[in-house]
Amino acid sequence: MRRATSVLLVAVSLGIVGGCGGVKTTLPGDTAATAGSREPGLVAAVGWPEAIPDVIPPLPGQITSVMASDSHVRLFCEGLTEATVRDYLDQLTSGGFALEYIVYETAVDPDRARERAAAGEWDAVQAIRGDLSLRLEFGGGTGTLDITGIPLDEFDPPTSWPAEWAGIPAPTSLVIDQVISLGGTGPIVEARYENDADIARYEEELVAAGFTVADRSFNQDHQIISIRVTDFDRDVVLWTYPGGRLRITVTPATSTSPPEFVATTEFPTWLPPVPGGELITATEGPGGGFAAVVVIGQGHTVTEYVRVLEAAGYAESDTMLAGYILTDGERTVTIFGDDTLPPPRQISIAVTVP
Repeated sequence: MRRATSVLLVAVSLGIVGGCGGVKTTLPGDTAATAGSREPGLVAAVGWPEAIPDVIPPLPGQITSVMASDSHVRLFCEGLTEATVRDYLDQLTSGGFALEYIVYETAVDPDRARERAAAGEWDAVQAIRGDLSLRLEFGGGTGTLDITGIPLDEFDPPTSWPAEWAGIPAPTSLVIDQVISLGGTGPIVEARYENDADIARYEEELVAAGFTVADRSFNQDHQIISIRVTDFDRDVVLWTYPGGRLRITVTPATSTSPPEFVATTEFPTWLPPVPGGELITATEGPGGGFAAVVVIGQGHTVTEYVRVLEAAGYAESDTMLAGYILTDGERTVTIFGDDTLPPPRQISIAVTVP
């Protein structure tokens, strides 16, 4: 099927994978976002958008998602065949579009691209009619269709809090950028935040609504990576991304009863805290179980904490590489970490009860 009487060679860079298994190309307007511009984002889940003018025939197959930016709309499609793509190109031609077939050329093997072009093979098709520009890429049963030259106002992403998330409070400290519905997996809310305090305020709002913090994770700079809260019916997960972006998802609860270990912000009264240590994450369980991640600051050592434990009645009960195991006869404290690492040192503490 991939035959054309005239094929245009387009130079591209290696290593940038496109949406349908080929090499990603750049459309007009695909530049870095400027002030006030809209970054590309999902705006629809399935189906041919009604906002696309009738002069552009619907692409056959299943439209799985639609993305829009300030310059163009990109549709992702599955269930394409060579026959349906050929028929679609015929429809474009009958509708007054001029087609230009494209072969991607790389610096690694430019001769191969010329050979394919001479044989009438192609990687993409550019279709032009007046101000309208379409680019179709197809391979392996999937494809992408980029459209420029159409009004984009109707492609603004929805920002309303999902109705199906009744009982889950919308954040007052975050700015919702878009709500994505992916069909069958539930919505995804993408938001922006200024700092971790904004996320912490939303966590407080969720707790006030009856949710329990199930776990948290932080990076080496003590910044939030994720937070999961639950009401034992649904889990709400907050995931952070570079650039102050946050993704909120809701899934069925992983546990229908309160966990044995619950998050805490301090050491238990029976365990001495780490000198010069900053508690990053901690959980406390019944019967004396405890787990924590602690960062030890400049001027303090893991050995110093071992001496503090010994003064509190703990004695080293076993040896381990890059760590210590101590017990007071009732609890066993395992410390993962040593003083060979440069400060600040991150250690893990696990307390078990035999």
